[in-house]
Amino acid sequence: HASTTAAYTFHVPSAHKPWHWAFTSCNGTTDDAVAVKSGGISVMWRDVLARHKASPLHLAVGGGDQIYNDAVFSGPLLGSFDKASTDAETAERLAAPLTEAMRREMEQYYLAHYCLHFAEDAFSAALASVPQLSTWDDHDIFDGYGSYSDQLQASPVIRGVFGAAKAFYLLFQCHTTEARMQDDGMFGGSTNQLVQLGGDTALLLLDTRMQRTLNQVVAPPVYDKMSELLSALPPSTSHVVVVTGVPVLYPKLPVEKLLSTIGSFVAGTNPIAILSQKTGLAQLVNSRFGQPEILDDLADHWNARSHQDERDRLLRMLLKVASDQRVRVSLLAGDVHVAGCASLFTVDTNTHPGIDQDIVRLQAACPANEDVGYVMQVIASAIGNEPPPSAVVKALEAAGVLPVQMLDKSMAWKCEQVRSGPASSEDT
Repeated sequence: HASTTAAYTFHVPSAHKPWHWAFTSCNGTTDDAVAVKSGGISVMWRDVLARHKASPLHLAVGGGDQIYNDAVFSGPLLGSFDKASTDAETAERLAAPLTEAMRREMEQYYLAHYCLHFAEDAFSAALASVPQLSTWDDHDIFDGYGSYSDQLQASPVIRGVFGAAKAFYLLFQCHTTEARMQDDGMFGGSTNQLVQLGGDTALLLLDTRMQRTLNQVVAPPVYDKMSELLSALPPSTSHVVVVTGVPVLYPKLPVEKLLSTIGSFVAGTNPIAILSQKTGLAQLVNSRFGQPEILDDLADHWNARSHQDERDRLLRMLLKVASDQRVRVSLLAGDVHVAGCASLFTVDTNTHPGIDQDIVRLQAACPANEDVGYVMQVIASAIGNEPPPSAVVKALEAAGVLPVQMLDKSMAWKCEQVRSGPASSEDT
């Protein structure tokens, strides 16, 4: 039989022109029924390819969850390993040894799933014609990784799962290995990357999974290295775009009220499951491994109590870079399955000196184009997963309607827009 080989081309930008690039996240589903209902991930990737044909893309950036590997616990040896309903079952899983057969099962799963997923119709065509650059999020490993207890994440089996996930993430998404990471431009002991997109734009992809625990998102030395690298940007740089899996600026939801609202809005459903599995917001009460999360602490988010100080450190560092380098800083993320944007701005402290002021009356110190501290957070909706129920979107809109002071009250942030509905590559 004669064989045919498809030929693909890609586009290289002019050295002196801005890059045309796309941003995506959540390229899969946790539920096969959702994929059947929506037509799978190729629906939106066909749209991306159509736009690429009309105006060639030079790069596609993946903000995390490029693949949903949650089914790693479905094999004959690992099946139901993540299901524990008693303390005794949890203790048994924590102590379970990692066998060589388990390791093979993990590696076979990740390899087979990557091959299958990357062969998806339009997605494979996009991979062949648009250069890709990505960071990862929890589903690239398994749902919620990094926000479980330290004991669980240090257990032999979970460390084995993470090791297999990392190896195939590096291979398929980064085209490197652990031994070559640093030589290939990654820094901080994980997969953080700083790349230049032409002369005017720097792109910082922050790895918020490899070093994540309940009490940290990235290791402290990473911030020092980031600051060092950003301070040495080419003088032509005018814009620094920072990619994180989970949005840095995001409303803190009134969870108890939201659960009640969703429970009455979506009859016959478990509202906690909707929040934790359908929206990507975070793990609220999660029966995985028998370790429920605290209801009012969205452990996966930067506004979780355990991560707020680190969020503020990140923002202060970026604001210093903006001031010292005279560049605009923007934040880019996905994860939550709704498109939206928020803005961080300098507060006019002369008119509104304290948090006790009527917060609705907070004023910016100057127009955005004159405010070196103005930072826009842009959030992309899912390219493959479904949007959350409208009750969740309404709760997000309500939670973000008022400006919130932060960073010693000198700054405030507010939601600008939240948008649901079908995912669209216009969100890129």
